[in-house]
Amino acid sequence: MNLFTTFTFGRLIKTFIPGVIWAVVAVFVYDIYAIIFGYARVYEFFSEQGAALLIFYGIVFAIALGLFSNTLVFAIVLNRFVRDPVRQPAKNAKKAPEYEKLERLREQLHEVVKRKYWEKMSCSQLQDCSRLDGKDGGNCTNPNCEGRDGINGDLREAFFMATDPEYLMLDRFDASKIMFVQEQYWYYMELHINVALSIVFLLFFHFVWFIVTSGGADALPLLFPYGLGVGIVIFFVSMARKNYVRHTGKMISLMCSYFSEGSLNSKNGVPGGGQTTSN
Repeated sequence: MNLFTTFTFGRLIKTFIPGVIWAVVAVFVYDIYAIIFGYARVYEFFSEQGAALLIFYGIVFAIALGLFSNTLVFAIVLNRFVRDPVRQPAKNAKKAPEYEKLERLREQLHEVVKRKYWEKMSCSQLQDCSRLDGKDGGNCTNPNCEGRDGINGDLREAFFMATDPEYLMLDRFDASKIMFVQEQYWYYMELHINVALSIVFLLFFHFVWFIVTSGGADALPLLFPYGLGVGIVIFFVSMARKNYVRHTGKMISLMCSYFSEGSLNSKNGVPGGGQTTSN
């Protein structure tokens, strides 16, 4: 397994660009700290370092902060500002019916994929199911087998909750096709949210830095750049929501192609028939 294949251009960009903004935020935070506690200011520290060393540290620091931003976005921000507003009709009065139907369609397709695989996950896969030899009227006497409900019927809920249909589809589509759909919309969505989040912190800490360094005098010229920053944040969040809707539509299209005539009529009853297409 080559771990470096996961670092695609799209992933690098959505990590590095917000990381650069976060690095600027870190500079303001350090300078505020230095002013309050009497340490060397940022420009004094930078003047003592060579340009090449500063660039190297800056790139490494930007990537590290970009990874932190990705983690924060994945854990908190994405659901709160993108997924939930799109999925909850009350927050999308104008397009609520369309968004709600889109989400219902995606969830139902996920259920169909999972259900077809779960039906094949009987204890016969463990070669201890008496239904295979026709004994007991075709009923399994294994206490862990609950008919067609699988290895352990009480694990069905865990299976449906934990499995990812996109991974299940890899038996028919190779990873490059799913990656292509993700890079079209999903990475742009994460880039927009990462940049918007970093701009919010940049505006906040720049304002704090301005208060500390100037005492808040003559803040009127800051209204335009701050207003522009807020406008960019609102625009990027709006674009992220649109990209999420488009990504959902593309994944639905991919899943519909998964249920082609050949896969629905496959002999083993599992979509895709265990074959992988390479085109």
